[in-house]
Amino acid sequence: MDGSGFLYVVKFQVMAFCCAILFVVSACNDASDDVIEPEIVRYSISNDTLAAGADNLVIDVEATDNAELSQIRFRVEEAFAKNFGHWRVVRIEDVSGLSHQAVYSFPVPDTALAGLYEVNFQVVDIRGNASRDSIQRIAITQEGNQPVFSGFTTVPPPEPSGAVVLLPNDTITFEGAIGDALGLETIEFEFRGSGQNVLSSHQNAQKKLFQWLVSHVHFLFFASAPGHCCRSRTDLMSSIDTLAEQRLESILANPIGKRGKAFFVERPEGRRLAISDIHGCCETFYNLLDKVGLNPSDQLFIVGDCIDRGPYSRGVIDAVKKLLVDGYNIIPIRGNHEQICIDFADSQPRKLALFTERQNAKHLLKDGSKLHPAMERFFNAMPYYIETDNHFLVHAGFDTYAKKPLKSWHDMLWIRKFDYDFEELKGKRIIHGHVPQTFKRIADAVERDALVWPIDNGCVRSRHSGYGRLVCVDIDSGKIWKTKNSDTLPLD
Repeated sequence: MDGSGFLYVVKFQVMAFCCAILFVVSACNDASDDVIEPEIVRYSISNDTLAAGADNLVIDVEATDNAELSQIRFRVEEAFAKNFGHWRVVRIEDVSGLSHQAVYSFPVPDTALAGLYEVNFQVVDIRGNASRDSIQRIAITQEGNQPVFSGFTTVPPPEPSGAVVLLPNDTITFEGAIGDALGLETIEFEFRGSGQNVLSSHQNAQKKLFQWLVSHVHFLFFASAPGHCCRSRTDLMSSIDTLAEQRLESILANPIGKRGKAFFVERPEGRRLAISDIHGCCETFYNLLDKVGLNPSDQLFIVGDCIDRGPYSRGVIDAVKKLLVDGYNIIPIRGNHEQICIDFADSQPRKLALFTERQNAKHLLKDGSKLHPAMERFFNAMPYYIETDNHFLVHAGFDTYAKKPLKSWHDMLWIRKFDYDFEELKGKRIIHGHVPQTFKRIADAVERDALVWPIDNGCVRSRHSGYGRLVCVDIDSGKIWKTKNSDTLPLD
């Protein structure tokens, strides 16, 4: 290989004693009652392009919380090759009060390699509730010679969505040129996938589903010139994970309240459809979509529990992302199984590993113990419920005896029985899953035009009479489609 061009071919006493107990219980209740994470009001960076050895990274932040704030946290690191070590900032600062605002400055050292860097900001309250990570990206440049990439192509070429679709045994080829005025010193190539093909042991389904489940990847090229700590990168394809997250964010444009946990969604041009509790049954999901004849003008609500139990949890999530990227209006709503993964993700990796193993979903993890970052981001983006002009869509239901049923987030994921409250629920129909119902009960509720439609037929319960189908309901017309479970669970 010479310096001007290359070709790669890839792939968590008595009265006094009683008073003490009451005090402890009260304190615990106070702590557990506060589950509201701090809110980042402002997070801005002065300039998104900085010169190594010359500029400062200036960050202006403001955060608030209903309880006392405790810490703010910053982390700056190279976006892709995090093992470089030439510039990495981790700063944790104790704060107090119900709000905090400040400007922070970090000088960019001359040893910082050129490239894209992630600036991560988080705020934590005294109860341990943390805001969602807020990530911005900046570019660091080095004075001197920057290697230049040009003319990159792929065979086969990307689809309009940006994805390159590969079938089994296909080869992908890259061609392009790298140049530098003083000559090149090193060239590095990295093939970084966002997941895995989870169908490898199920050849009968592989041919049909592979092109939907193959992970979108980054192909990264780095080059350095003599005497300079600079590297350049060509990101040939944007990640399907990022594209799907951006697409979902654009669909969920009307939050209900400040926390962004629930959203109002307008009526689409096409149909409004709902499916619940797919539970890793990916082939069954596609078979049902074939029957429904899903169109980009339709709106499809997936009412929680895309994952676990069935064999292809990663496949279902990848399929939902692919549909989003391809322009379909898919709205995945949070279920208790997604929430379990979120709860265990950072603080209880052993529990997460054991849970996913029992649920046939170990492939959701990265390195066998941590939830894949893109998976965690996607689960966190899922709303607790959706409100439309005449519907509420929620995984489990609403505790109408709670003080604020529409803010009782835990019950929305876990409640098993609830009563309809006309005033609290505005006379709107509830569409929910979570507790499997016989198909007859589902059909009866729809036919009676009931105010509550349960739509979970227990897809993974294929051996039980009256269960074992995945159901889709047109939430306006009441039309129902169903298909039998066609996914095979692993044999133990």
